Amino acid sequence: MKPKTIISTAIVVLLVALNYFFPGLLNDRHADNVHNTAHTLDNTALNKLVSAHQQQQSKVWFQGVEFRVVKLLNDDNKGSRHQRFLVKHPALPQLLVAHNIDLVERIPMKVGDKLIISGRYEWNNKGGVIHWTHHDPNNKAPGGWIDYQGRRYQ
Repeated sequence: MKPKTIISTAIVVLLVALNYFFPGLLNDRHADNVHNTAHTLDNTALNKLVSAHQQQQSKVWFQGVEFRVVKLLNDDNKGSRHQRFLVKHPALPQLLVAHNIDLVERIPMKVGDKLIISGRYEWNNKGGVIHWTHHDPNNKAPGGWIDYQGRRYQ
């Protein structure tokens, strides 16, 4: 085999393996039907989350990382009400999401569904928590959002 053929074959095998082990990683577009725009899934955001977890950092804002819902939990009704659920990305441990349902409506998701999340990561010894998945009513923080089935919850 020629060296160019070997390299080309290796690249194809690598891309197929990445797509198999990290579904959606190579699909960098997600339609946002509510706003009729598209945004790029940001690998920088994923790298930022991985680094924050490894370095046990908190207050880390990120934008546009795809997760799969692995478990639906009971709502937290103490103080501001939060819809709680666990999500997973292959590069991260399982994370808790606390989505404020006093500021934005509940997301009608099921286990196995994909979400694209922007928000703030807080490290803990169980993996971490993602919150601020909504706009900031005081306009002091960047705020976040969750995209689910073509709709943005913000």
